[in-house]
Amino acid sequence: ELLEEGVEREAKLGYAEPPRYARPILESLAAVHLREGSWEAARHAYERAMVMRPRSGHPLYGIARSYAVAGKVEQARSAYRDFLSAWKEADADLEAVREAARWLDESGP
Repeated sequence: ELLEEGVEREAKLGYAEPPRYARPILESLAAVHLREGSWEAARHAYERAMVMRPRSGHPLYGIARSYAVAGKVEQARSAYRDFLSAWKEADADLEAVREAARWLDESGP
């Protein structure tokens, strides 16, 4: 409930890149849903974050993870590809990049 209130307040601050705060609240809300095992709620929060920050790697990665942990292999593969495409210039040693590549390698063609 507090995070949802934070989402509303954050929207009133206006868009800034990078954000004026450490992590957008919708991404925090989505992470809480992931920890709870609420995959669809997590994905919904990440998708809402994408409206504010289109093609942002953080919510793209979260969407992919939400599909992966829910066992939705084809959706996860597509979402991990989207994430890696958005972060094609990212450091290959970043944990999220390594996890995405590893997941795609292990899940087959």
